[in-house]
Amino acid sequence: MKHLLFSLLAAMLCCGCSASGSRSYRPESGSYEEKLLGNARADLFPEDVRKDPAMYKETLVVWTGVVRKSEIHGEQVITEYEHHYWDWVEDLGPQPEKVFLSPQGEGRFRCVQQTKEFGGASSSPLPPAGYLAIAYGVVSKVNRDGVVELRCPPYTKTLGPEKFSTNIWSYGKSYVLKGDKSDFKVLRVPGPGL
Repeated sequence: MKHLLFSLLAAMLCCGCSASGSRSYRPESGSYEEKLLGNARADLFPEDVRKDPAMYKETLVVWTGVVRKSEIHGEQVITEYEHHYWDWVEDLGPQPEKVFLSPQGEGRFRCVQQTKEFGGASSSPLPPAGYLAIAYGVVSKVNRDGVVELRCPPYTKTLGPEKFSTNIWSYGKSYVLKGDKSDFKVLRVPGPGL
C-alpha cells in the first residue's frame, strides 16, 4: 500500500500537478498598486458612502466590481461597475477561476479618470465589459441615481471572465469584515471544467 501511495504521489509530481491552496491577495512588490492598496480603505463600501457622502468625501477606497460599461467622454474615461464583495483571497486550485466574488454586492459605482493621465484619449485603455476590476478611487460624490462616483488614478487592475466567478461562494459584508461564518454559503464546489 505504501508503494502504491508513493507511486501516485510521484506520478502527480511528474505530470506537473500542483497542490491546491489559497493566499491573501497581494500586488506585485514595489508596484504602484501596492502603494495604492496600502493607503486605500478596503473596509468601506458603497452603502457606507451613500449613507453619509460628506463623511467619506476625499477618502481613498478600493472596491471590486464587474465592468458594466466604459466610455470616453471628452477628456474623461468613465467606467461603471457592479460592486461585488470579495474576501481578498486568491484560490490556487486546479480550476481556472482564482477569485471567488460573491454574487452579493452594493450596487453600482463609477470611476472617472482623466484621459491626459493615459497619454490622451486615443491611447486610453477601456476596461472591457464583463471583466473583474480592482478599482482604486477617491470618493467624489453620490449621484441622484445612487451611483457612487470616484476620482480614479490612471490604474485599474482587471481580470478576464475566465479568472473569476460569482457562483461558487455567496457572502456579505459581515463575512468580509468580521469572518462571520453565518454570512457565508457554498453555492458549488470549485473544480476544473465546471
